[in-house]
Amino acid sequence: MIKSCETRDDAVFMMGFVREMRCRFKVDVWGYNKLLMCLSRFVMIDDMKCVYDEMLSDMIKPDIG
Repeated sequence: MIKSCETRDDAVFMMGFVREMRCRFKVDVWGYNKLLMCLSRFVMIDDMKCVYDEMLSDMIKPDIG
């Protein structure tokens, strides 16, 4: 679903969806990575920083290796 974002509005919607989902389900490093890649396509740097901070607050290490 994150990969299918074609516009900036889609990316904003998806970011809100993931934020809501965080309350009920644990988002893993792969989910955060896909969201960050999606935001990077639309050069949404400030939003990427917010998502990265949320990832760190969820105690998710930014390492997929």
